[in-house]
Amino acid sequence: MWLTHAMTRGRPKAELVLTVGERALLNSFARSRSPPTSLSTRARIVSSSAEGEASSIAERLELGKATDGKWRVRFIERRVAGLYDNVRPSPPRTIDNERAASRIKTTLHTEPANGLTLKE
Repeated sequence: MWLTHAMTRGRPKAELVLTVGERALLNSFARSRSPPTSLSTRARIVSSSAEGEASSIAERLELGKATDGKWRVRFIERRVAGLYDNVRPSPPRTIDNERAASRIKTTLHTEPANGLTLKE
């Protein structure tokens, strides 16, 4: 006996439904030139996914297939806040504020050894 319904491949995806406000904000991010490119791309991924576009998102945006899934899941879990980069830890500073200020002062107020000066 043949199956008459279409079979889907892969794991089922969680439903992604946008509110009117979220859709407007994502469209704003996607169209604007002021946010970082990464945020614009993530907004396009989520908007396209919410519209039902499936496998062609990664191809159209020239991304890896895991990338669209990652941002889709992050959006579902944390909504718009999930599209921003997480703060990454950085190494501790190797110079204190006083030494940094001293070096800046020296750089700005000392004439180079070769006699070249900056013109104001």
